[in-house]
Amino acid sequence: MPKVAAELEETPANRAIGTTLWFENEHVRSGRSLKPGERPFHGTLRPTSGPASIRGRASSATPTAPQRQSIFHSVRLCSTRSPRTTTSAVAVPTNRPKGFAYVNGEIMPTDEARVSVLDRGFLWGDGVYEITPCFNGKLFRLDQHLERLGSSLRFAGITLKISHDDLFTSTSEVVHLNRELTSSHPVCRVGQWVTRGIEQWVPLDQRDDGTTLCILVEPVGRTLTPEDYLTGVPLTIVSTRRSPSSVLDPRAKTTSRMNAIVAEIEGAASGALALMMDIHDHVAEGPTFNFFLVRDGELLTPKAENVLPGITRGVVLDLAAELGVPVMETNLSSYDIATANEFFITASSWGVLPARSIDRFHPRDGVPGEVTMRLIDKLSALTGYRPLGDHEARG
Repeated sequence: MPKVAAELEETPANRAIGTTLWFENEHVRSGRSLKPGERPFHGTLRPTSGPASIRGRASSATPTAPQRQSIFHSVRLCSTRSPRTTTSAVAVPTNRPKGFAYVNGEIMPTDEARVSVLDRGFLWGDGVYEITPCFNGKLFRLDQHLERLGSSLRFAGITLKISHDDLFTSTSEVVHLNRELTSSHPVCRVGQWVTRGIEQWVPLDQRDDGTTLCILVEPVGRTLTPEDYLTGVPLTIVSTRRSPSSVLDPRAKTTSRMNAIVAEIEGAASGALALMMDIHDHVAEGPTFNFFLVRDGELLTPKAENVLPGITRGVVLDLAAELGVPVMETNLSSYDIATANEFFITASSWGVLPARSIDRFHPRDGVPGEVTMRLIDKLSALTGYRPLGDHEARG
């Protein structure tokens, strides 16, 4: 492996934040080739400071001890495992986008990121998460998403020993490290997953403090086309009901998602996206989206206490008010669906997406409706992402 040091200078981690590199292995410092059978090198990338590394002010001089402190403890620049062995029986697709992930203060290639099998998030689904959309490399409403993450953490009784500002900085740095990924995909998901940490097999009130924090950047799996927005997607009302707040409050974004997953499976079996009702037969939401309908010029959506109030949902309510469209949060039934002029769904990575049908019901004004198109246009101006391409919005 000749010219080790020269190759390091071209790694995404080095290019991304331009900070000083300190390598702990002699063959890295000297630039010599690896001996036959020698394991690949590893090193650490220590930004002089979290925020400074984003602003490009990292020092090129040898740092003092205080300067070496950072949100990121270390960066594994390449695998420390022998290429002939593996610690996982899961085959990673060769066409999977490459990137970097954050796990408990350490940056590593996403394909190598691991958490313990004893983590309570793995064992019991004991955790919360948040996902922020990244449009053309730019995070949308990260502050609001992190505020909602904080609310979910308080609800779950999980204490994360990192401040809002530091989490904001960490997330921004991870996105910057993954800029090759975000520049090649117009829409990515940037997520923070927090679990209660390693299972200690004691009552929760006797646990030592300790959480697991992961930050990931992934392209949106389902890429929608302009035709999807112009013709709409089909929805179906599934038999699986949204969990009521007396069981698990839907406003908390928890990793215990089996309720939504079963609904999603049921919808997929019908060739449509699942729309869930609550236990009182009122419209709730989809597994990953909020629901709206337009009737006689008024925008209606289920009450926030019955659903996870999405950040995009809130943005759409604000944009509707700016457009002079009356808005009401109310209980909705199948009758309201049957008499609606338009219906659409909202999600962080989809924005405003028209629905062309809900089982046997179709919007009276066709697809896409005028209010829906105006909201798509207004949201596109905010995010910088144009799902309709060159198609013009009406109104």
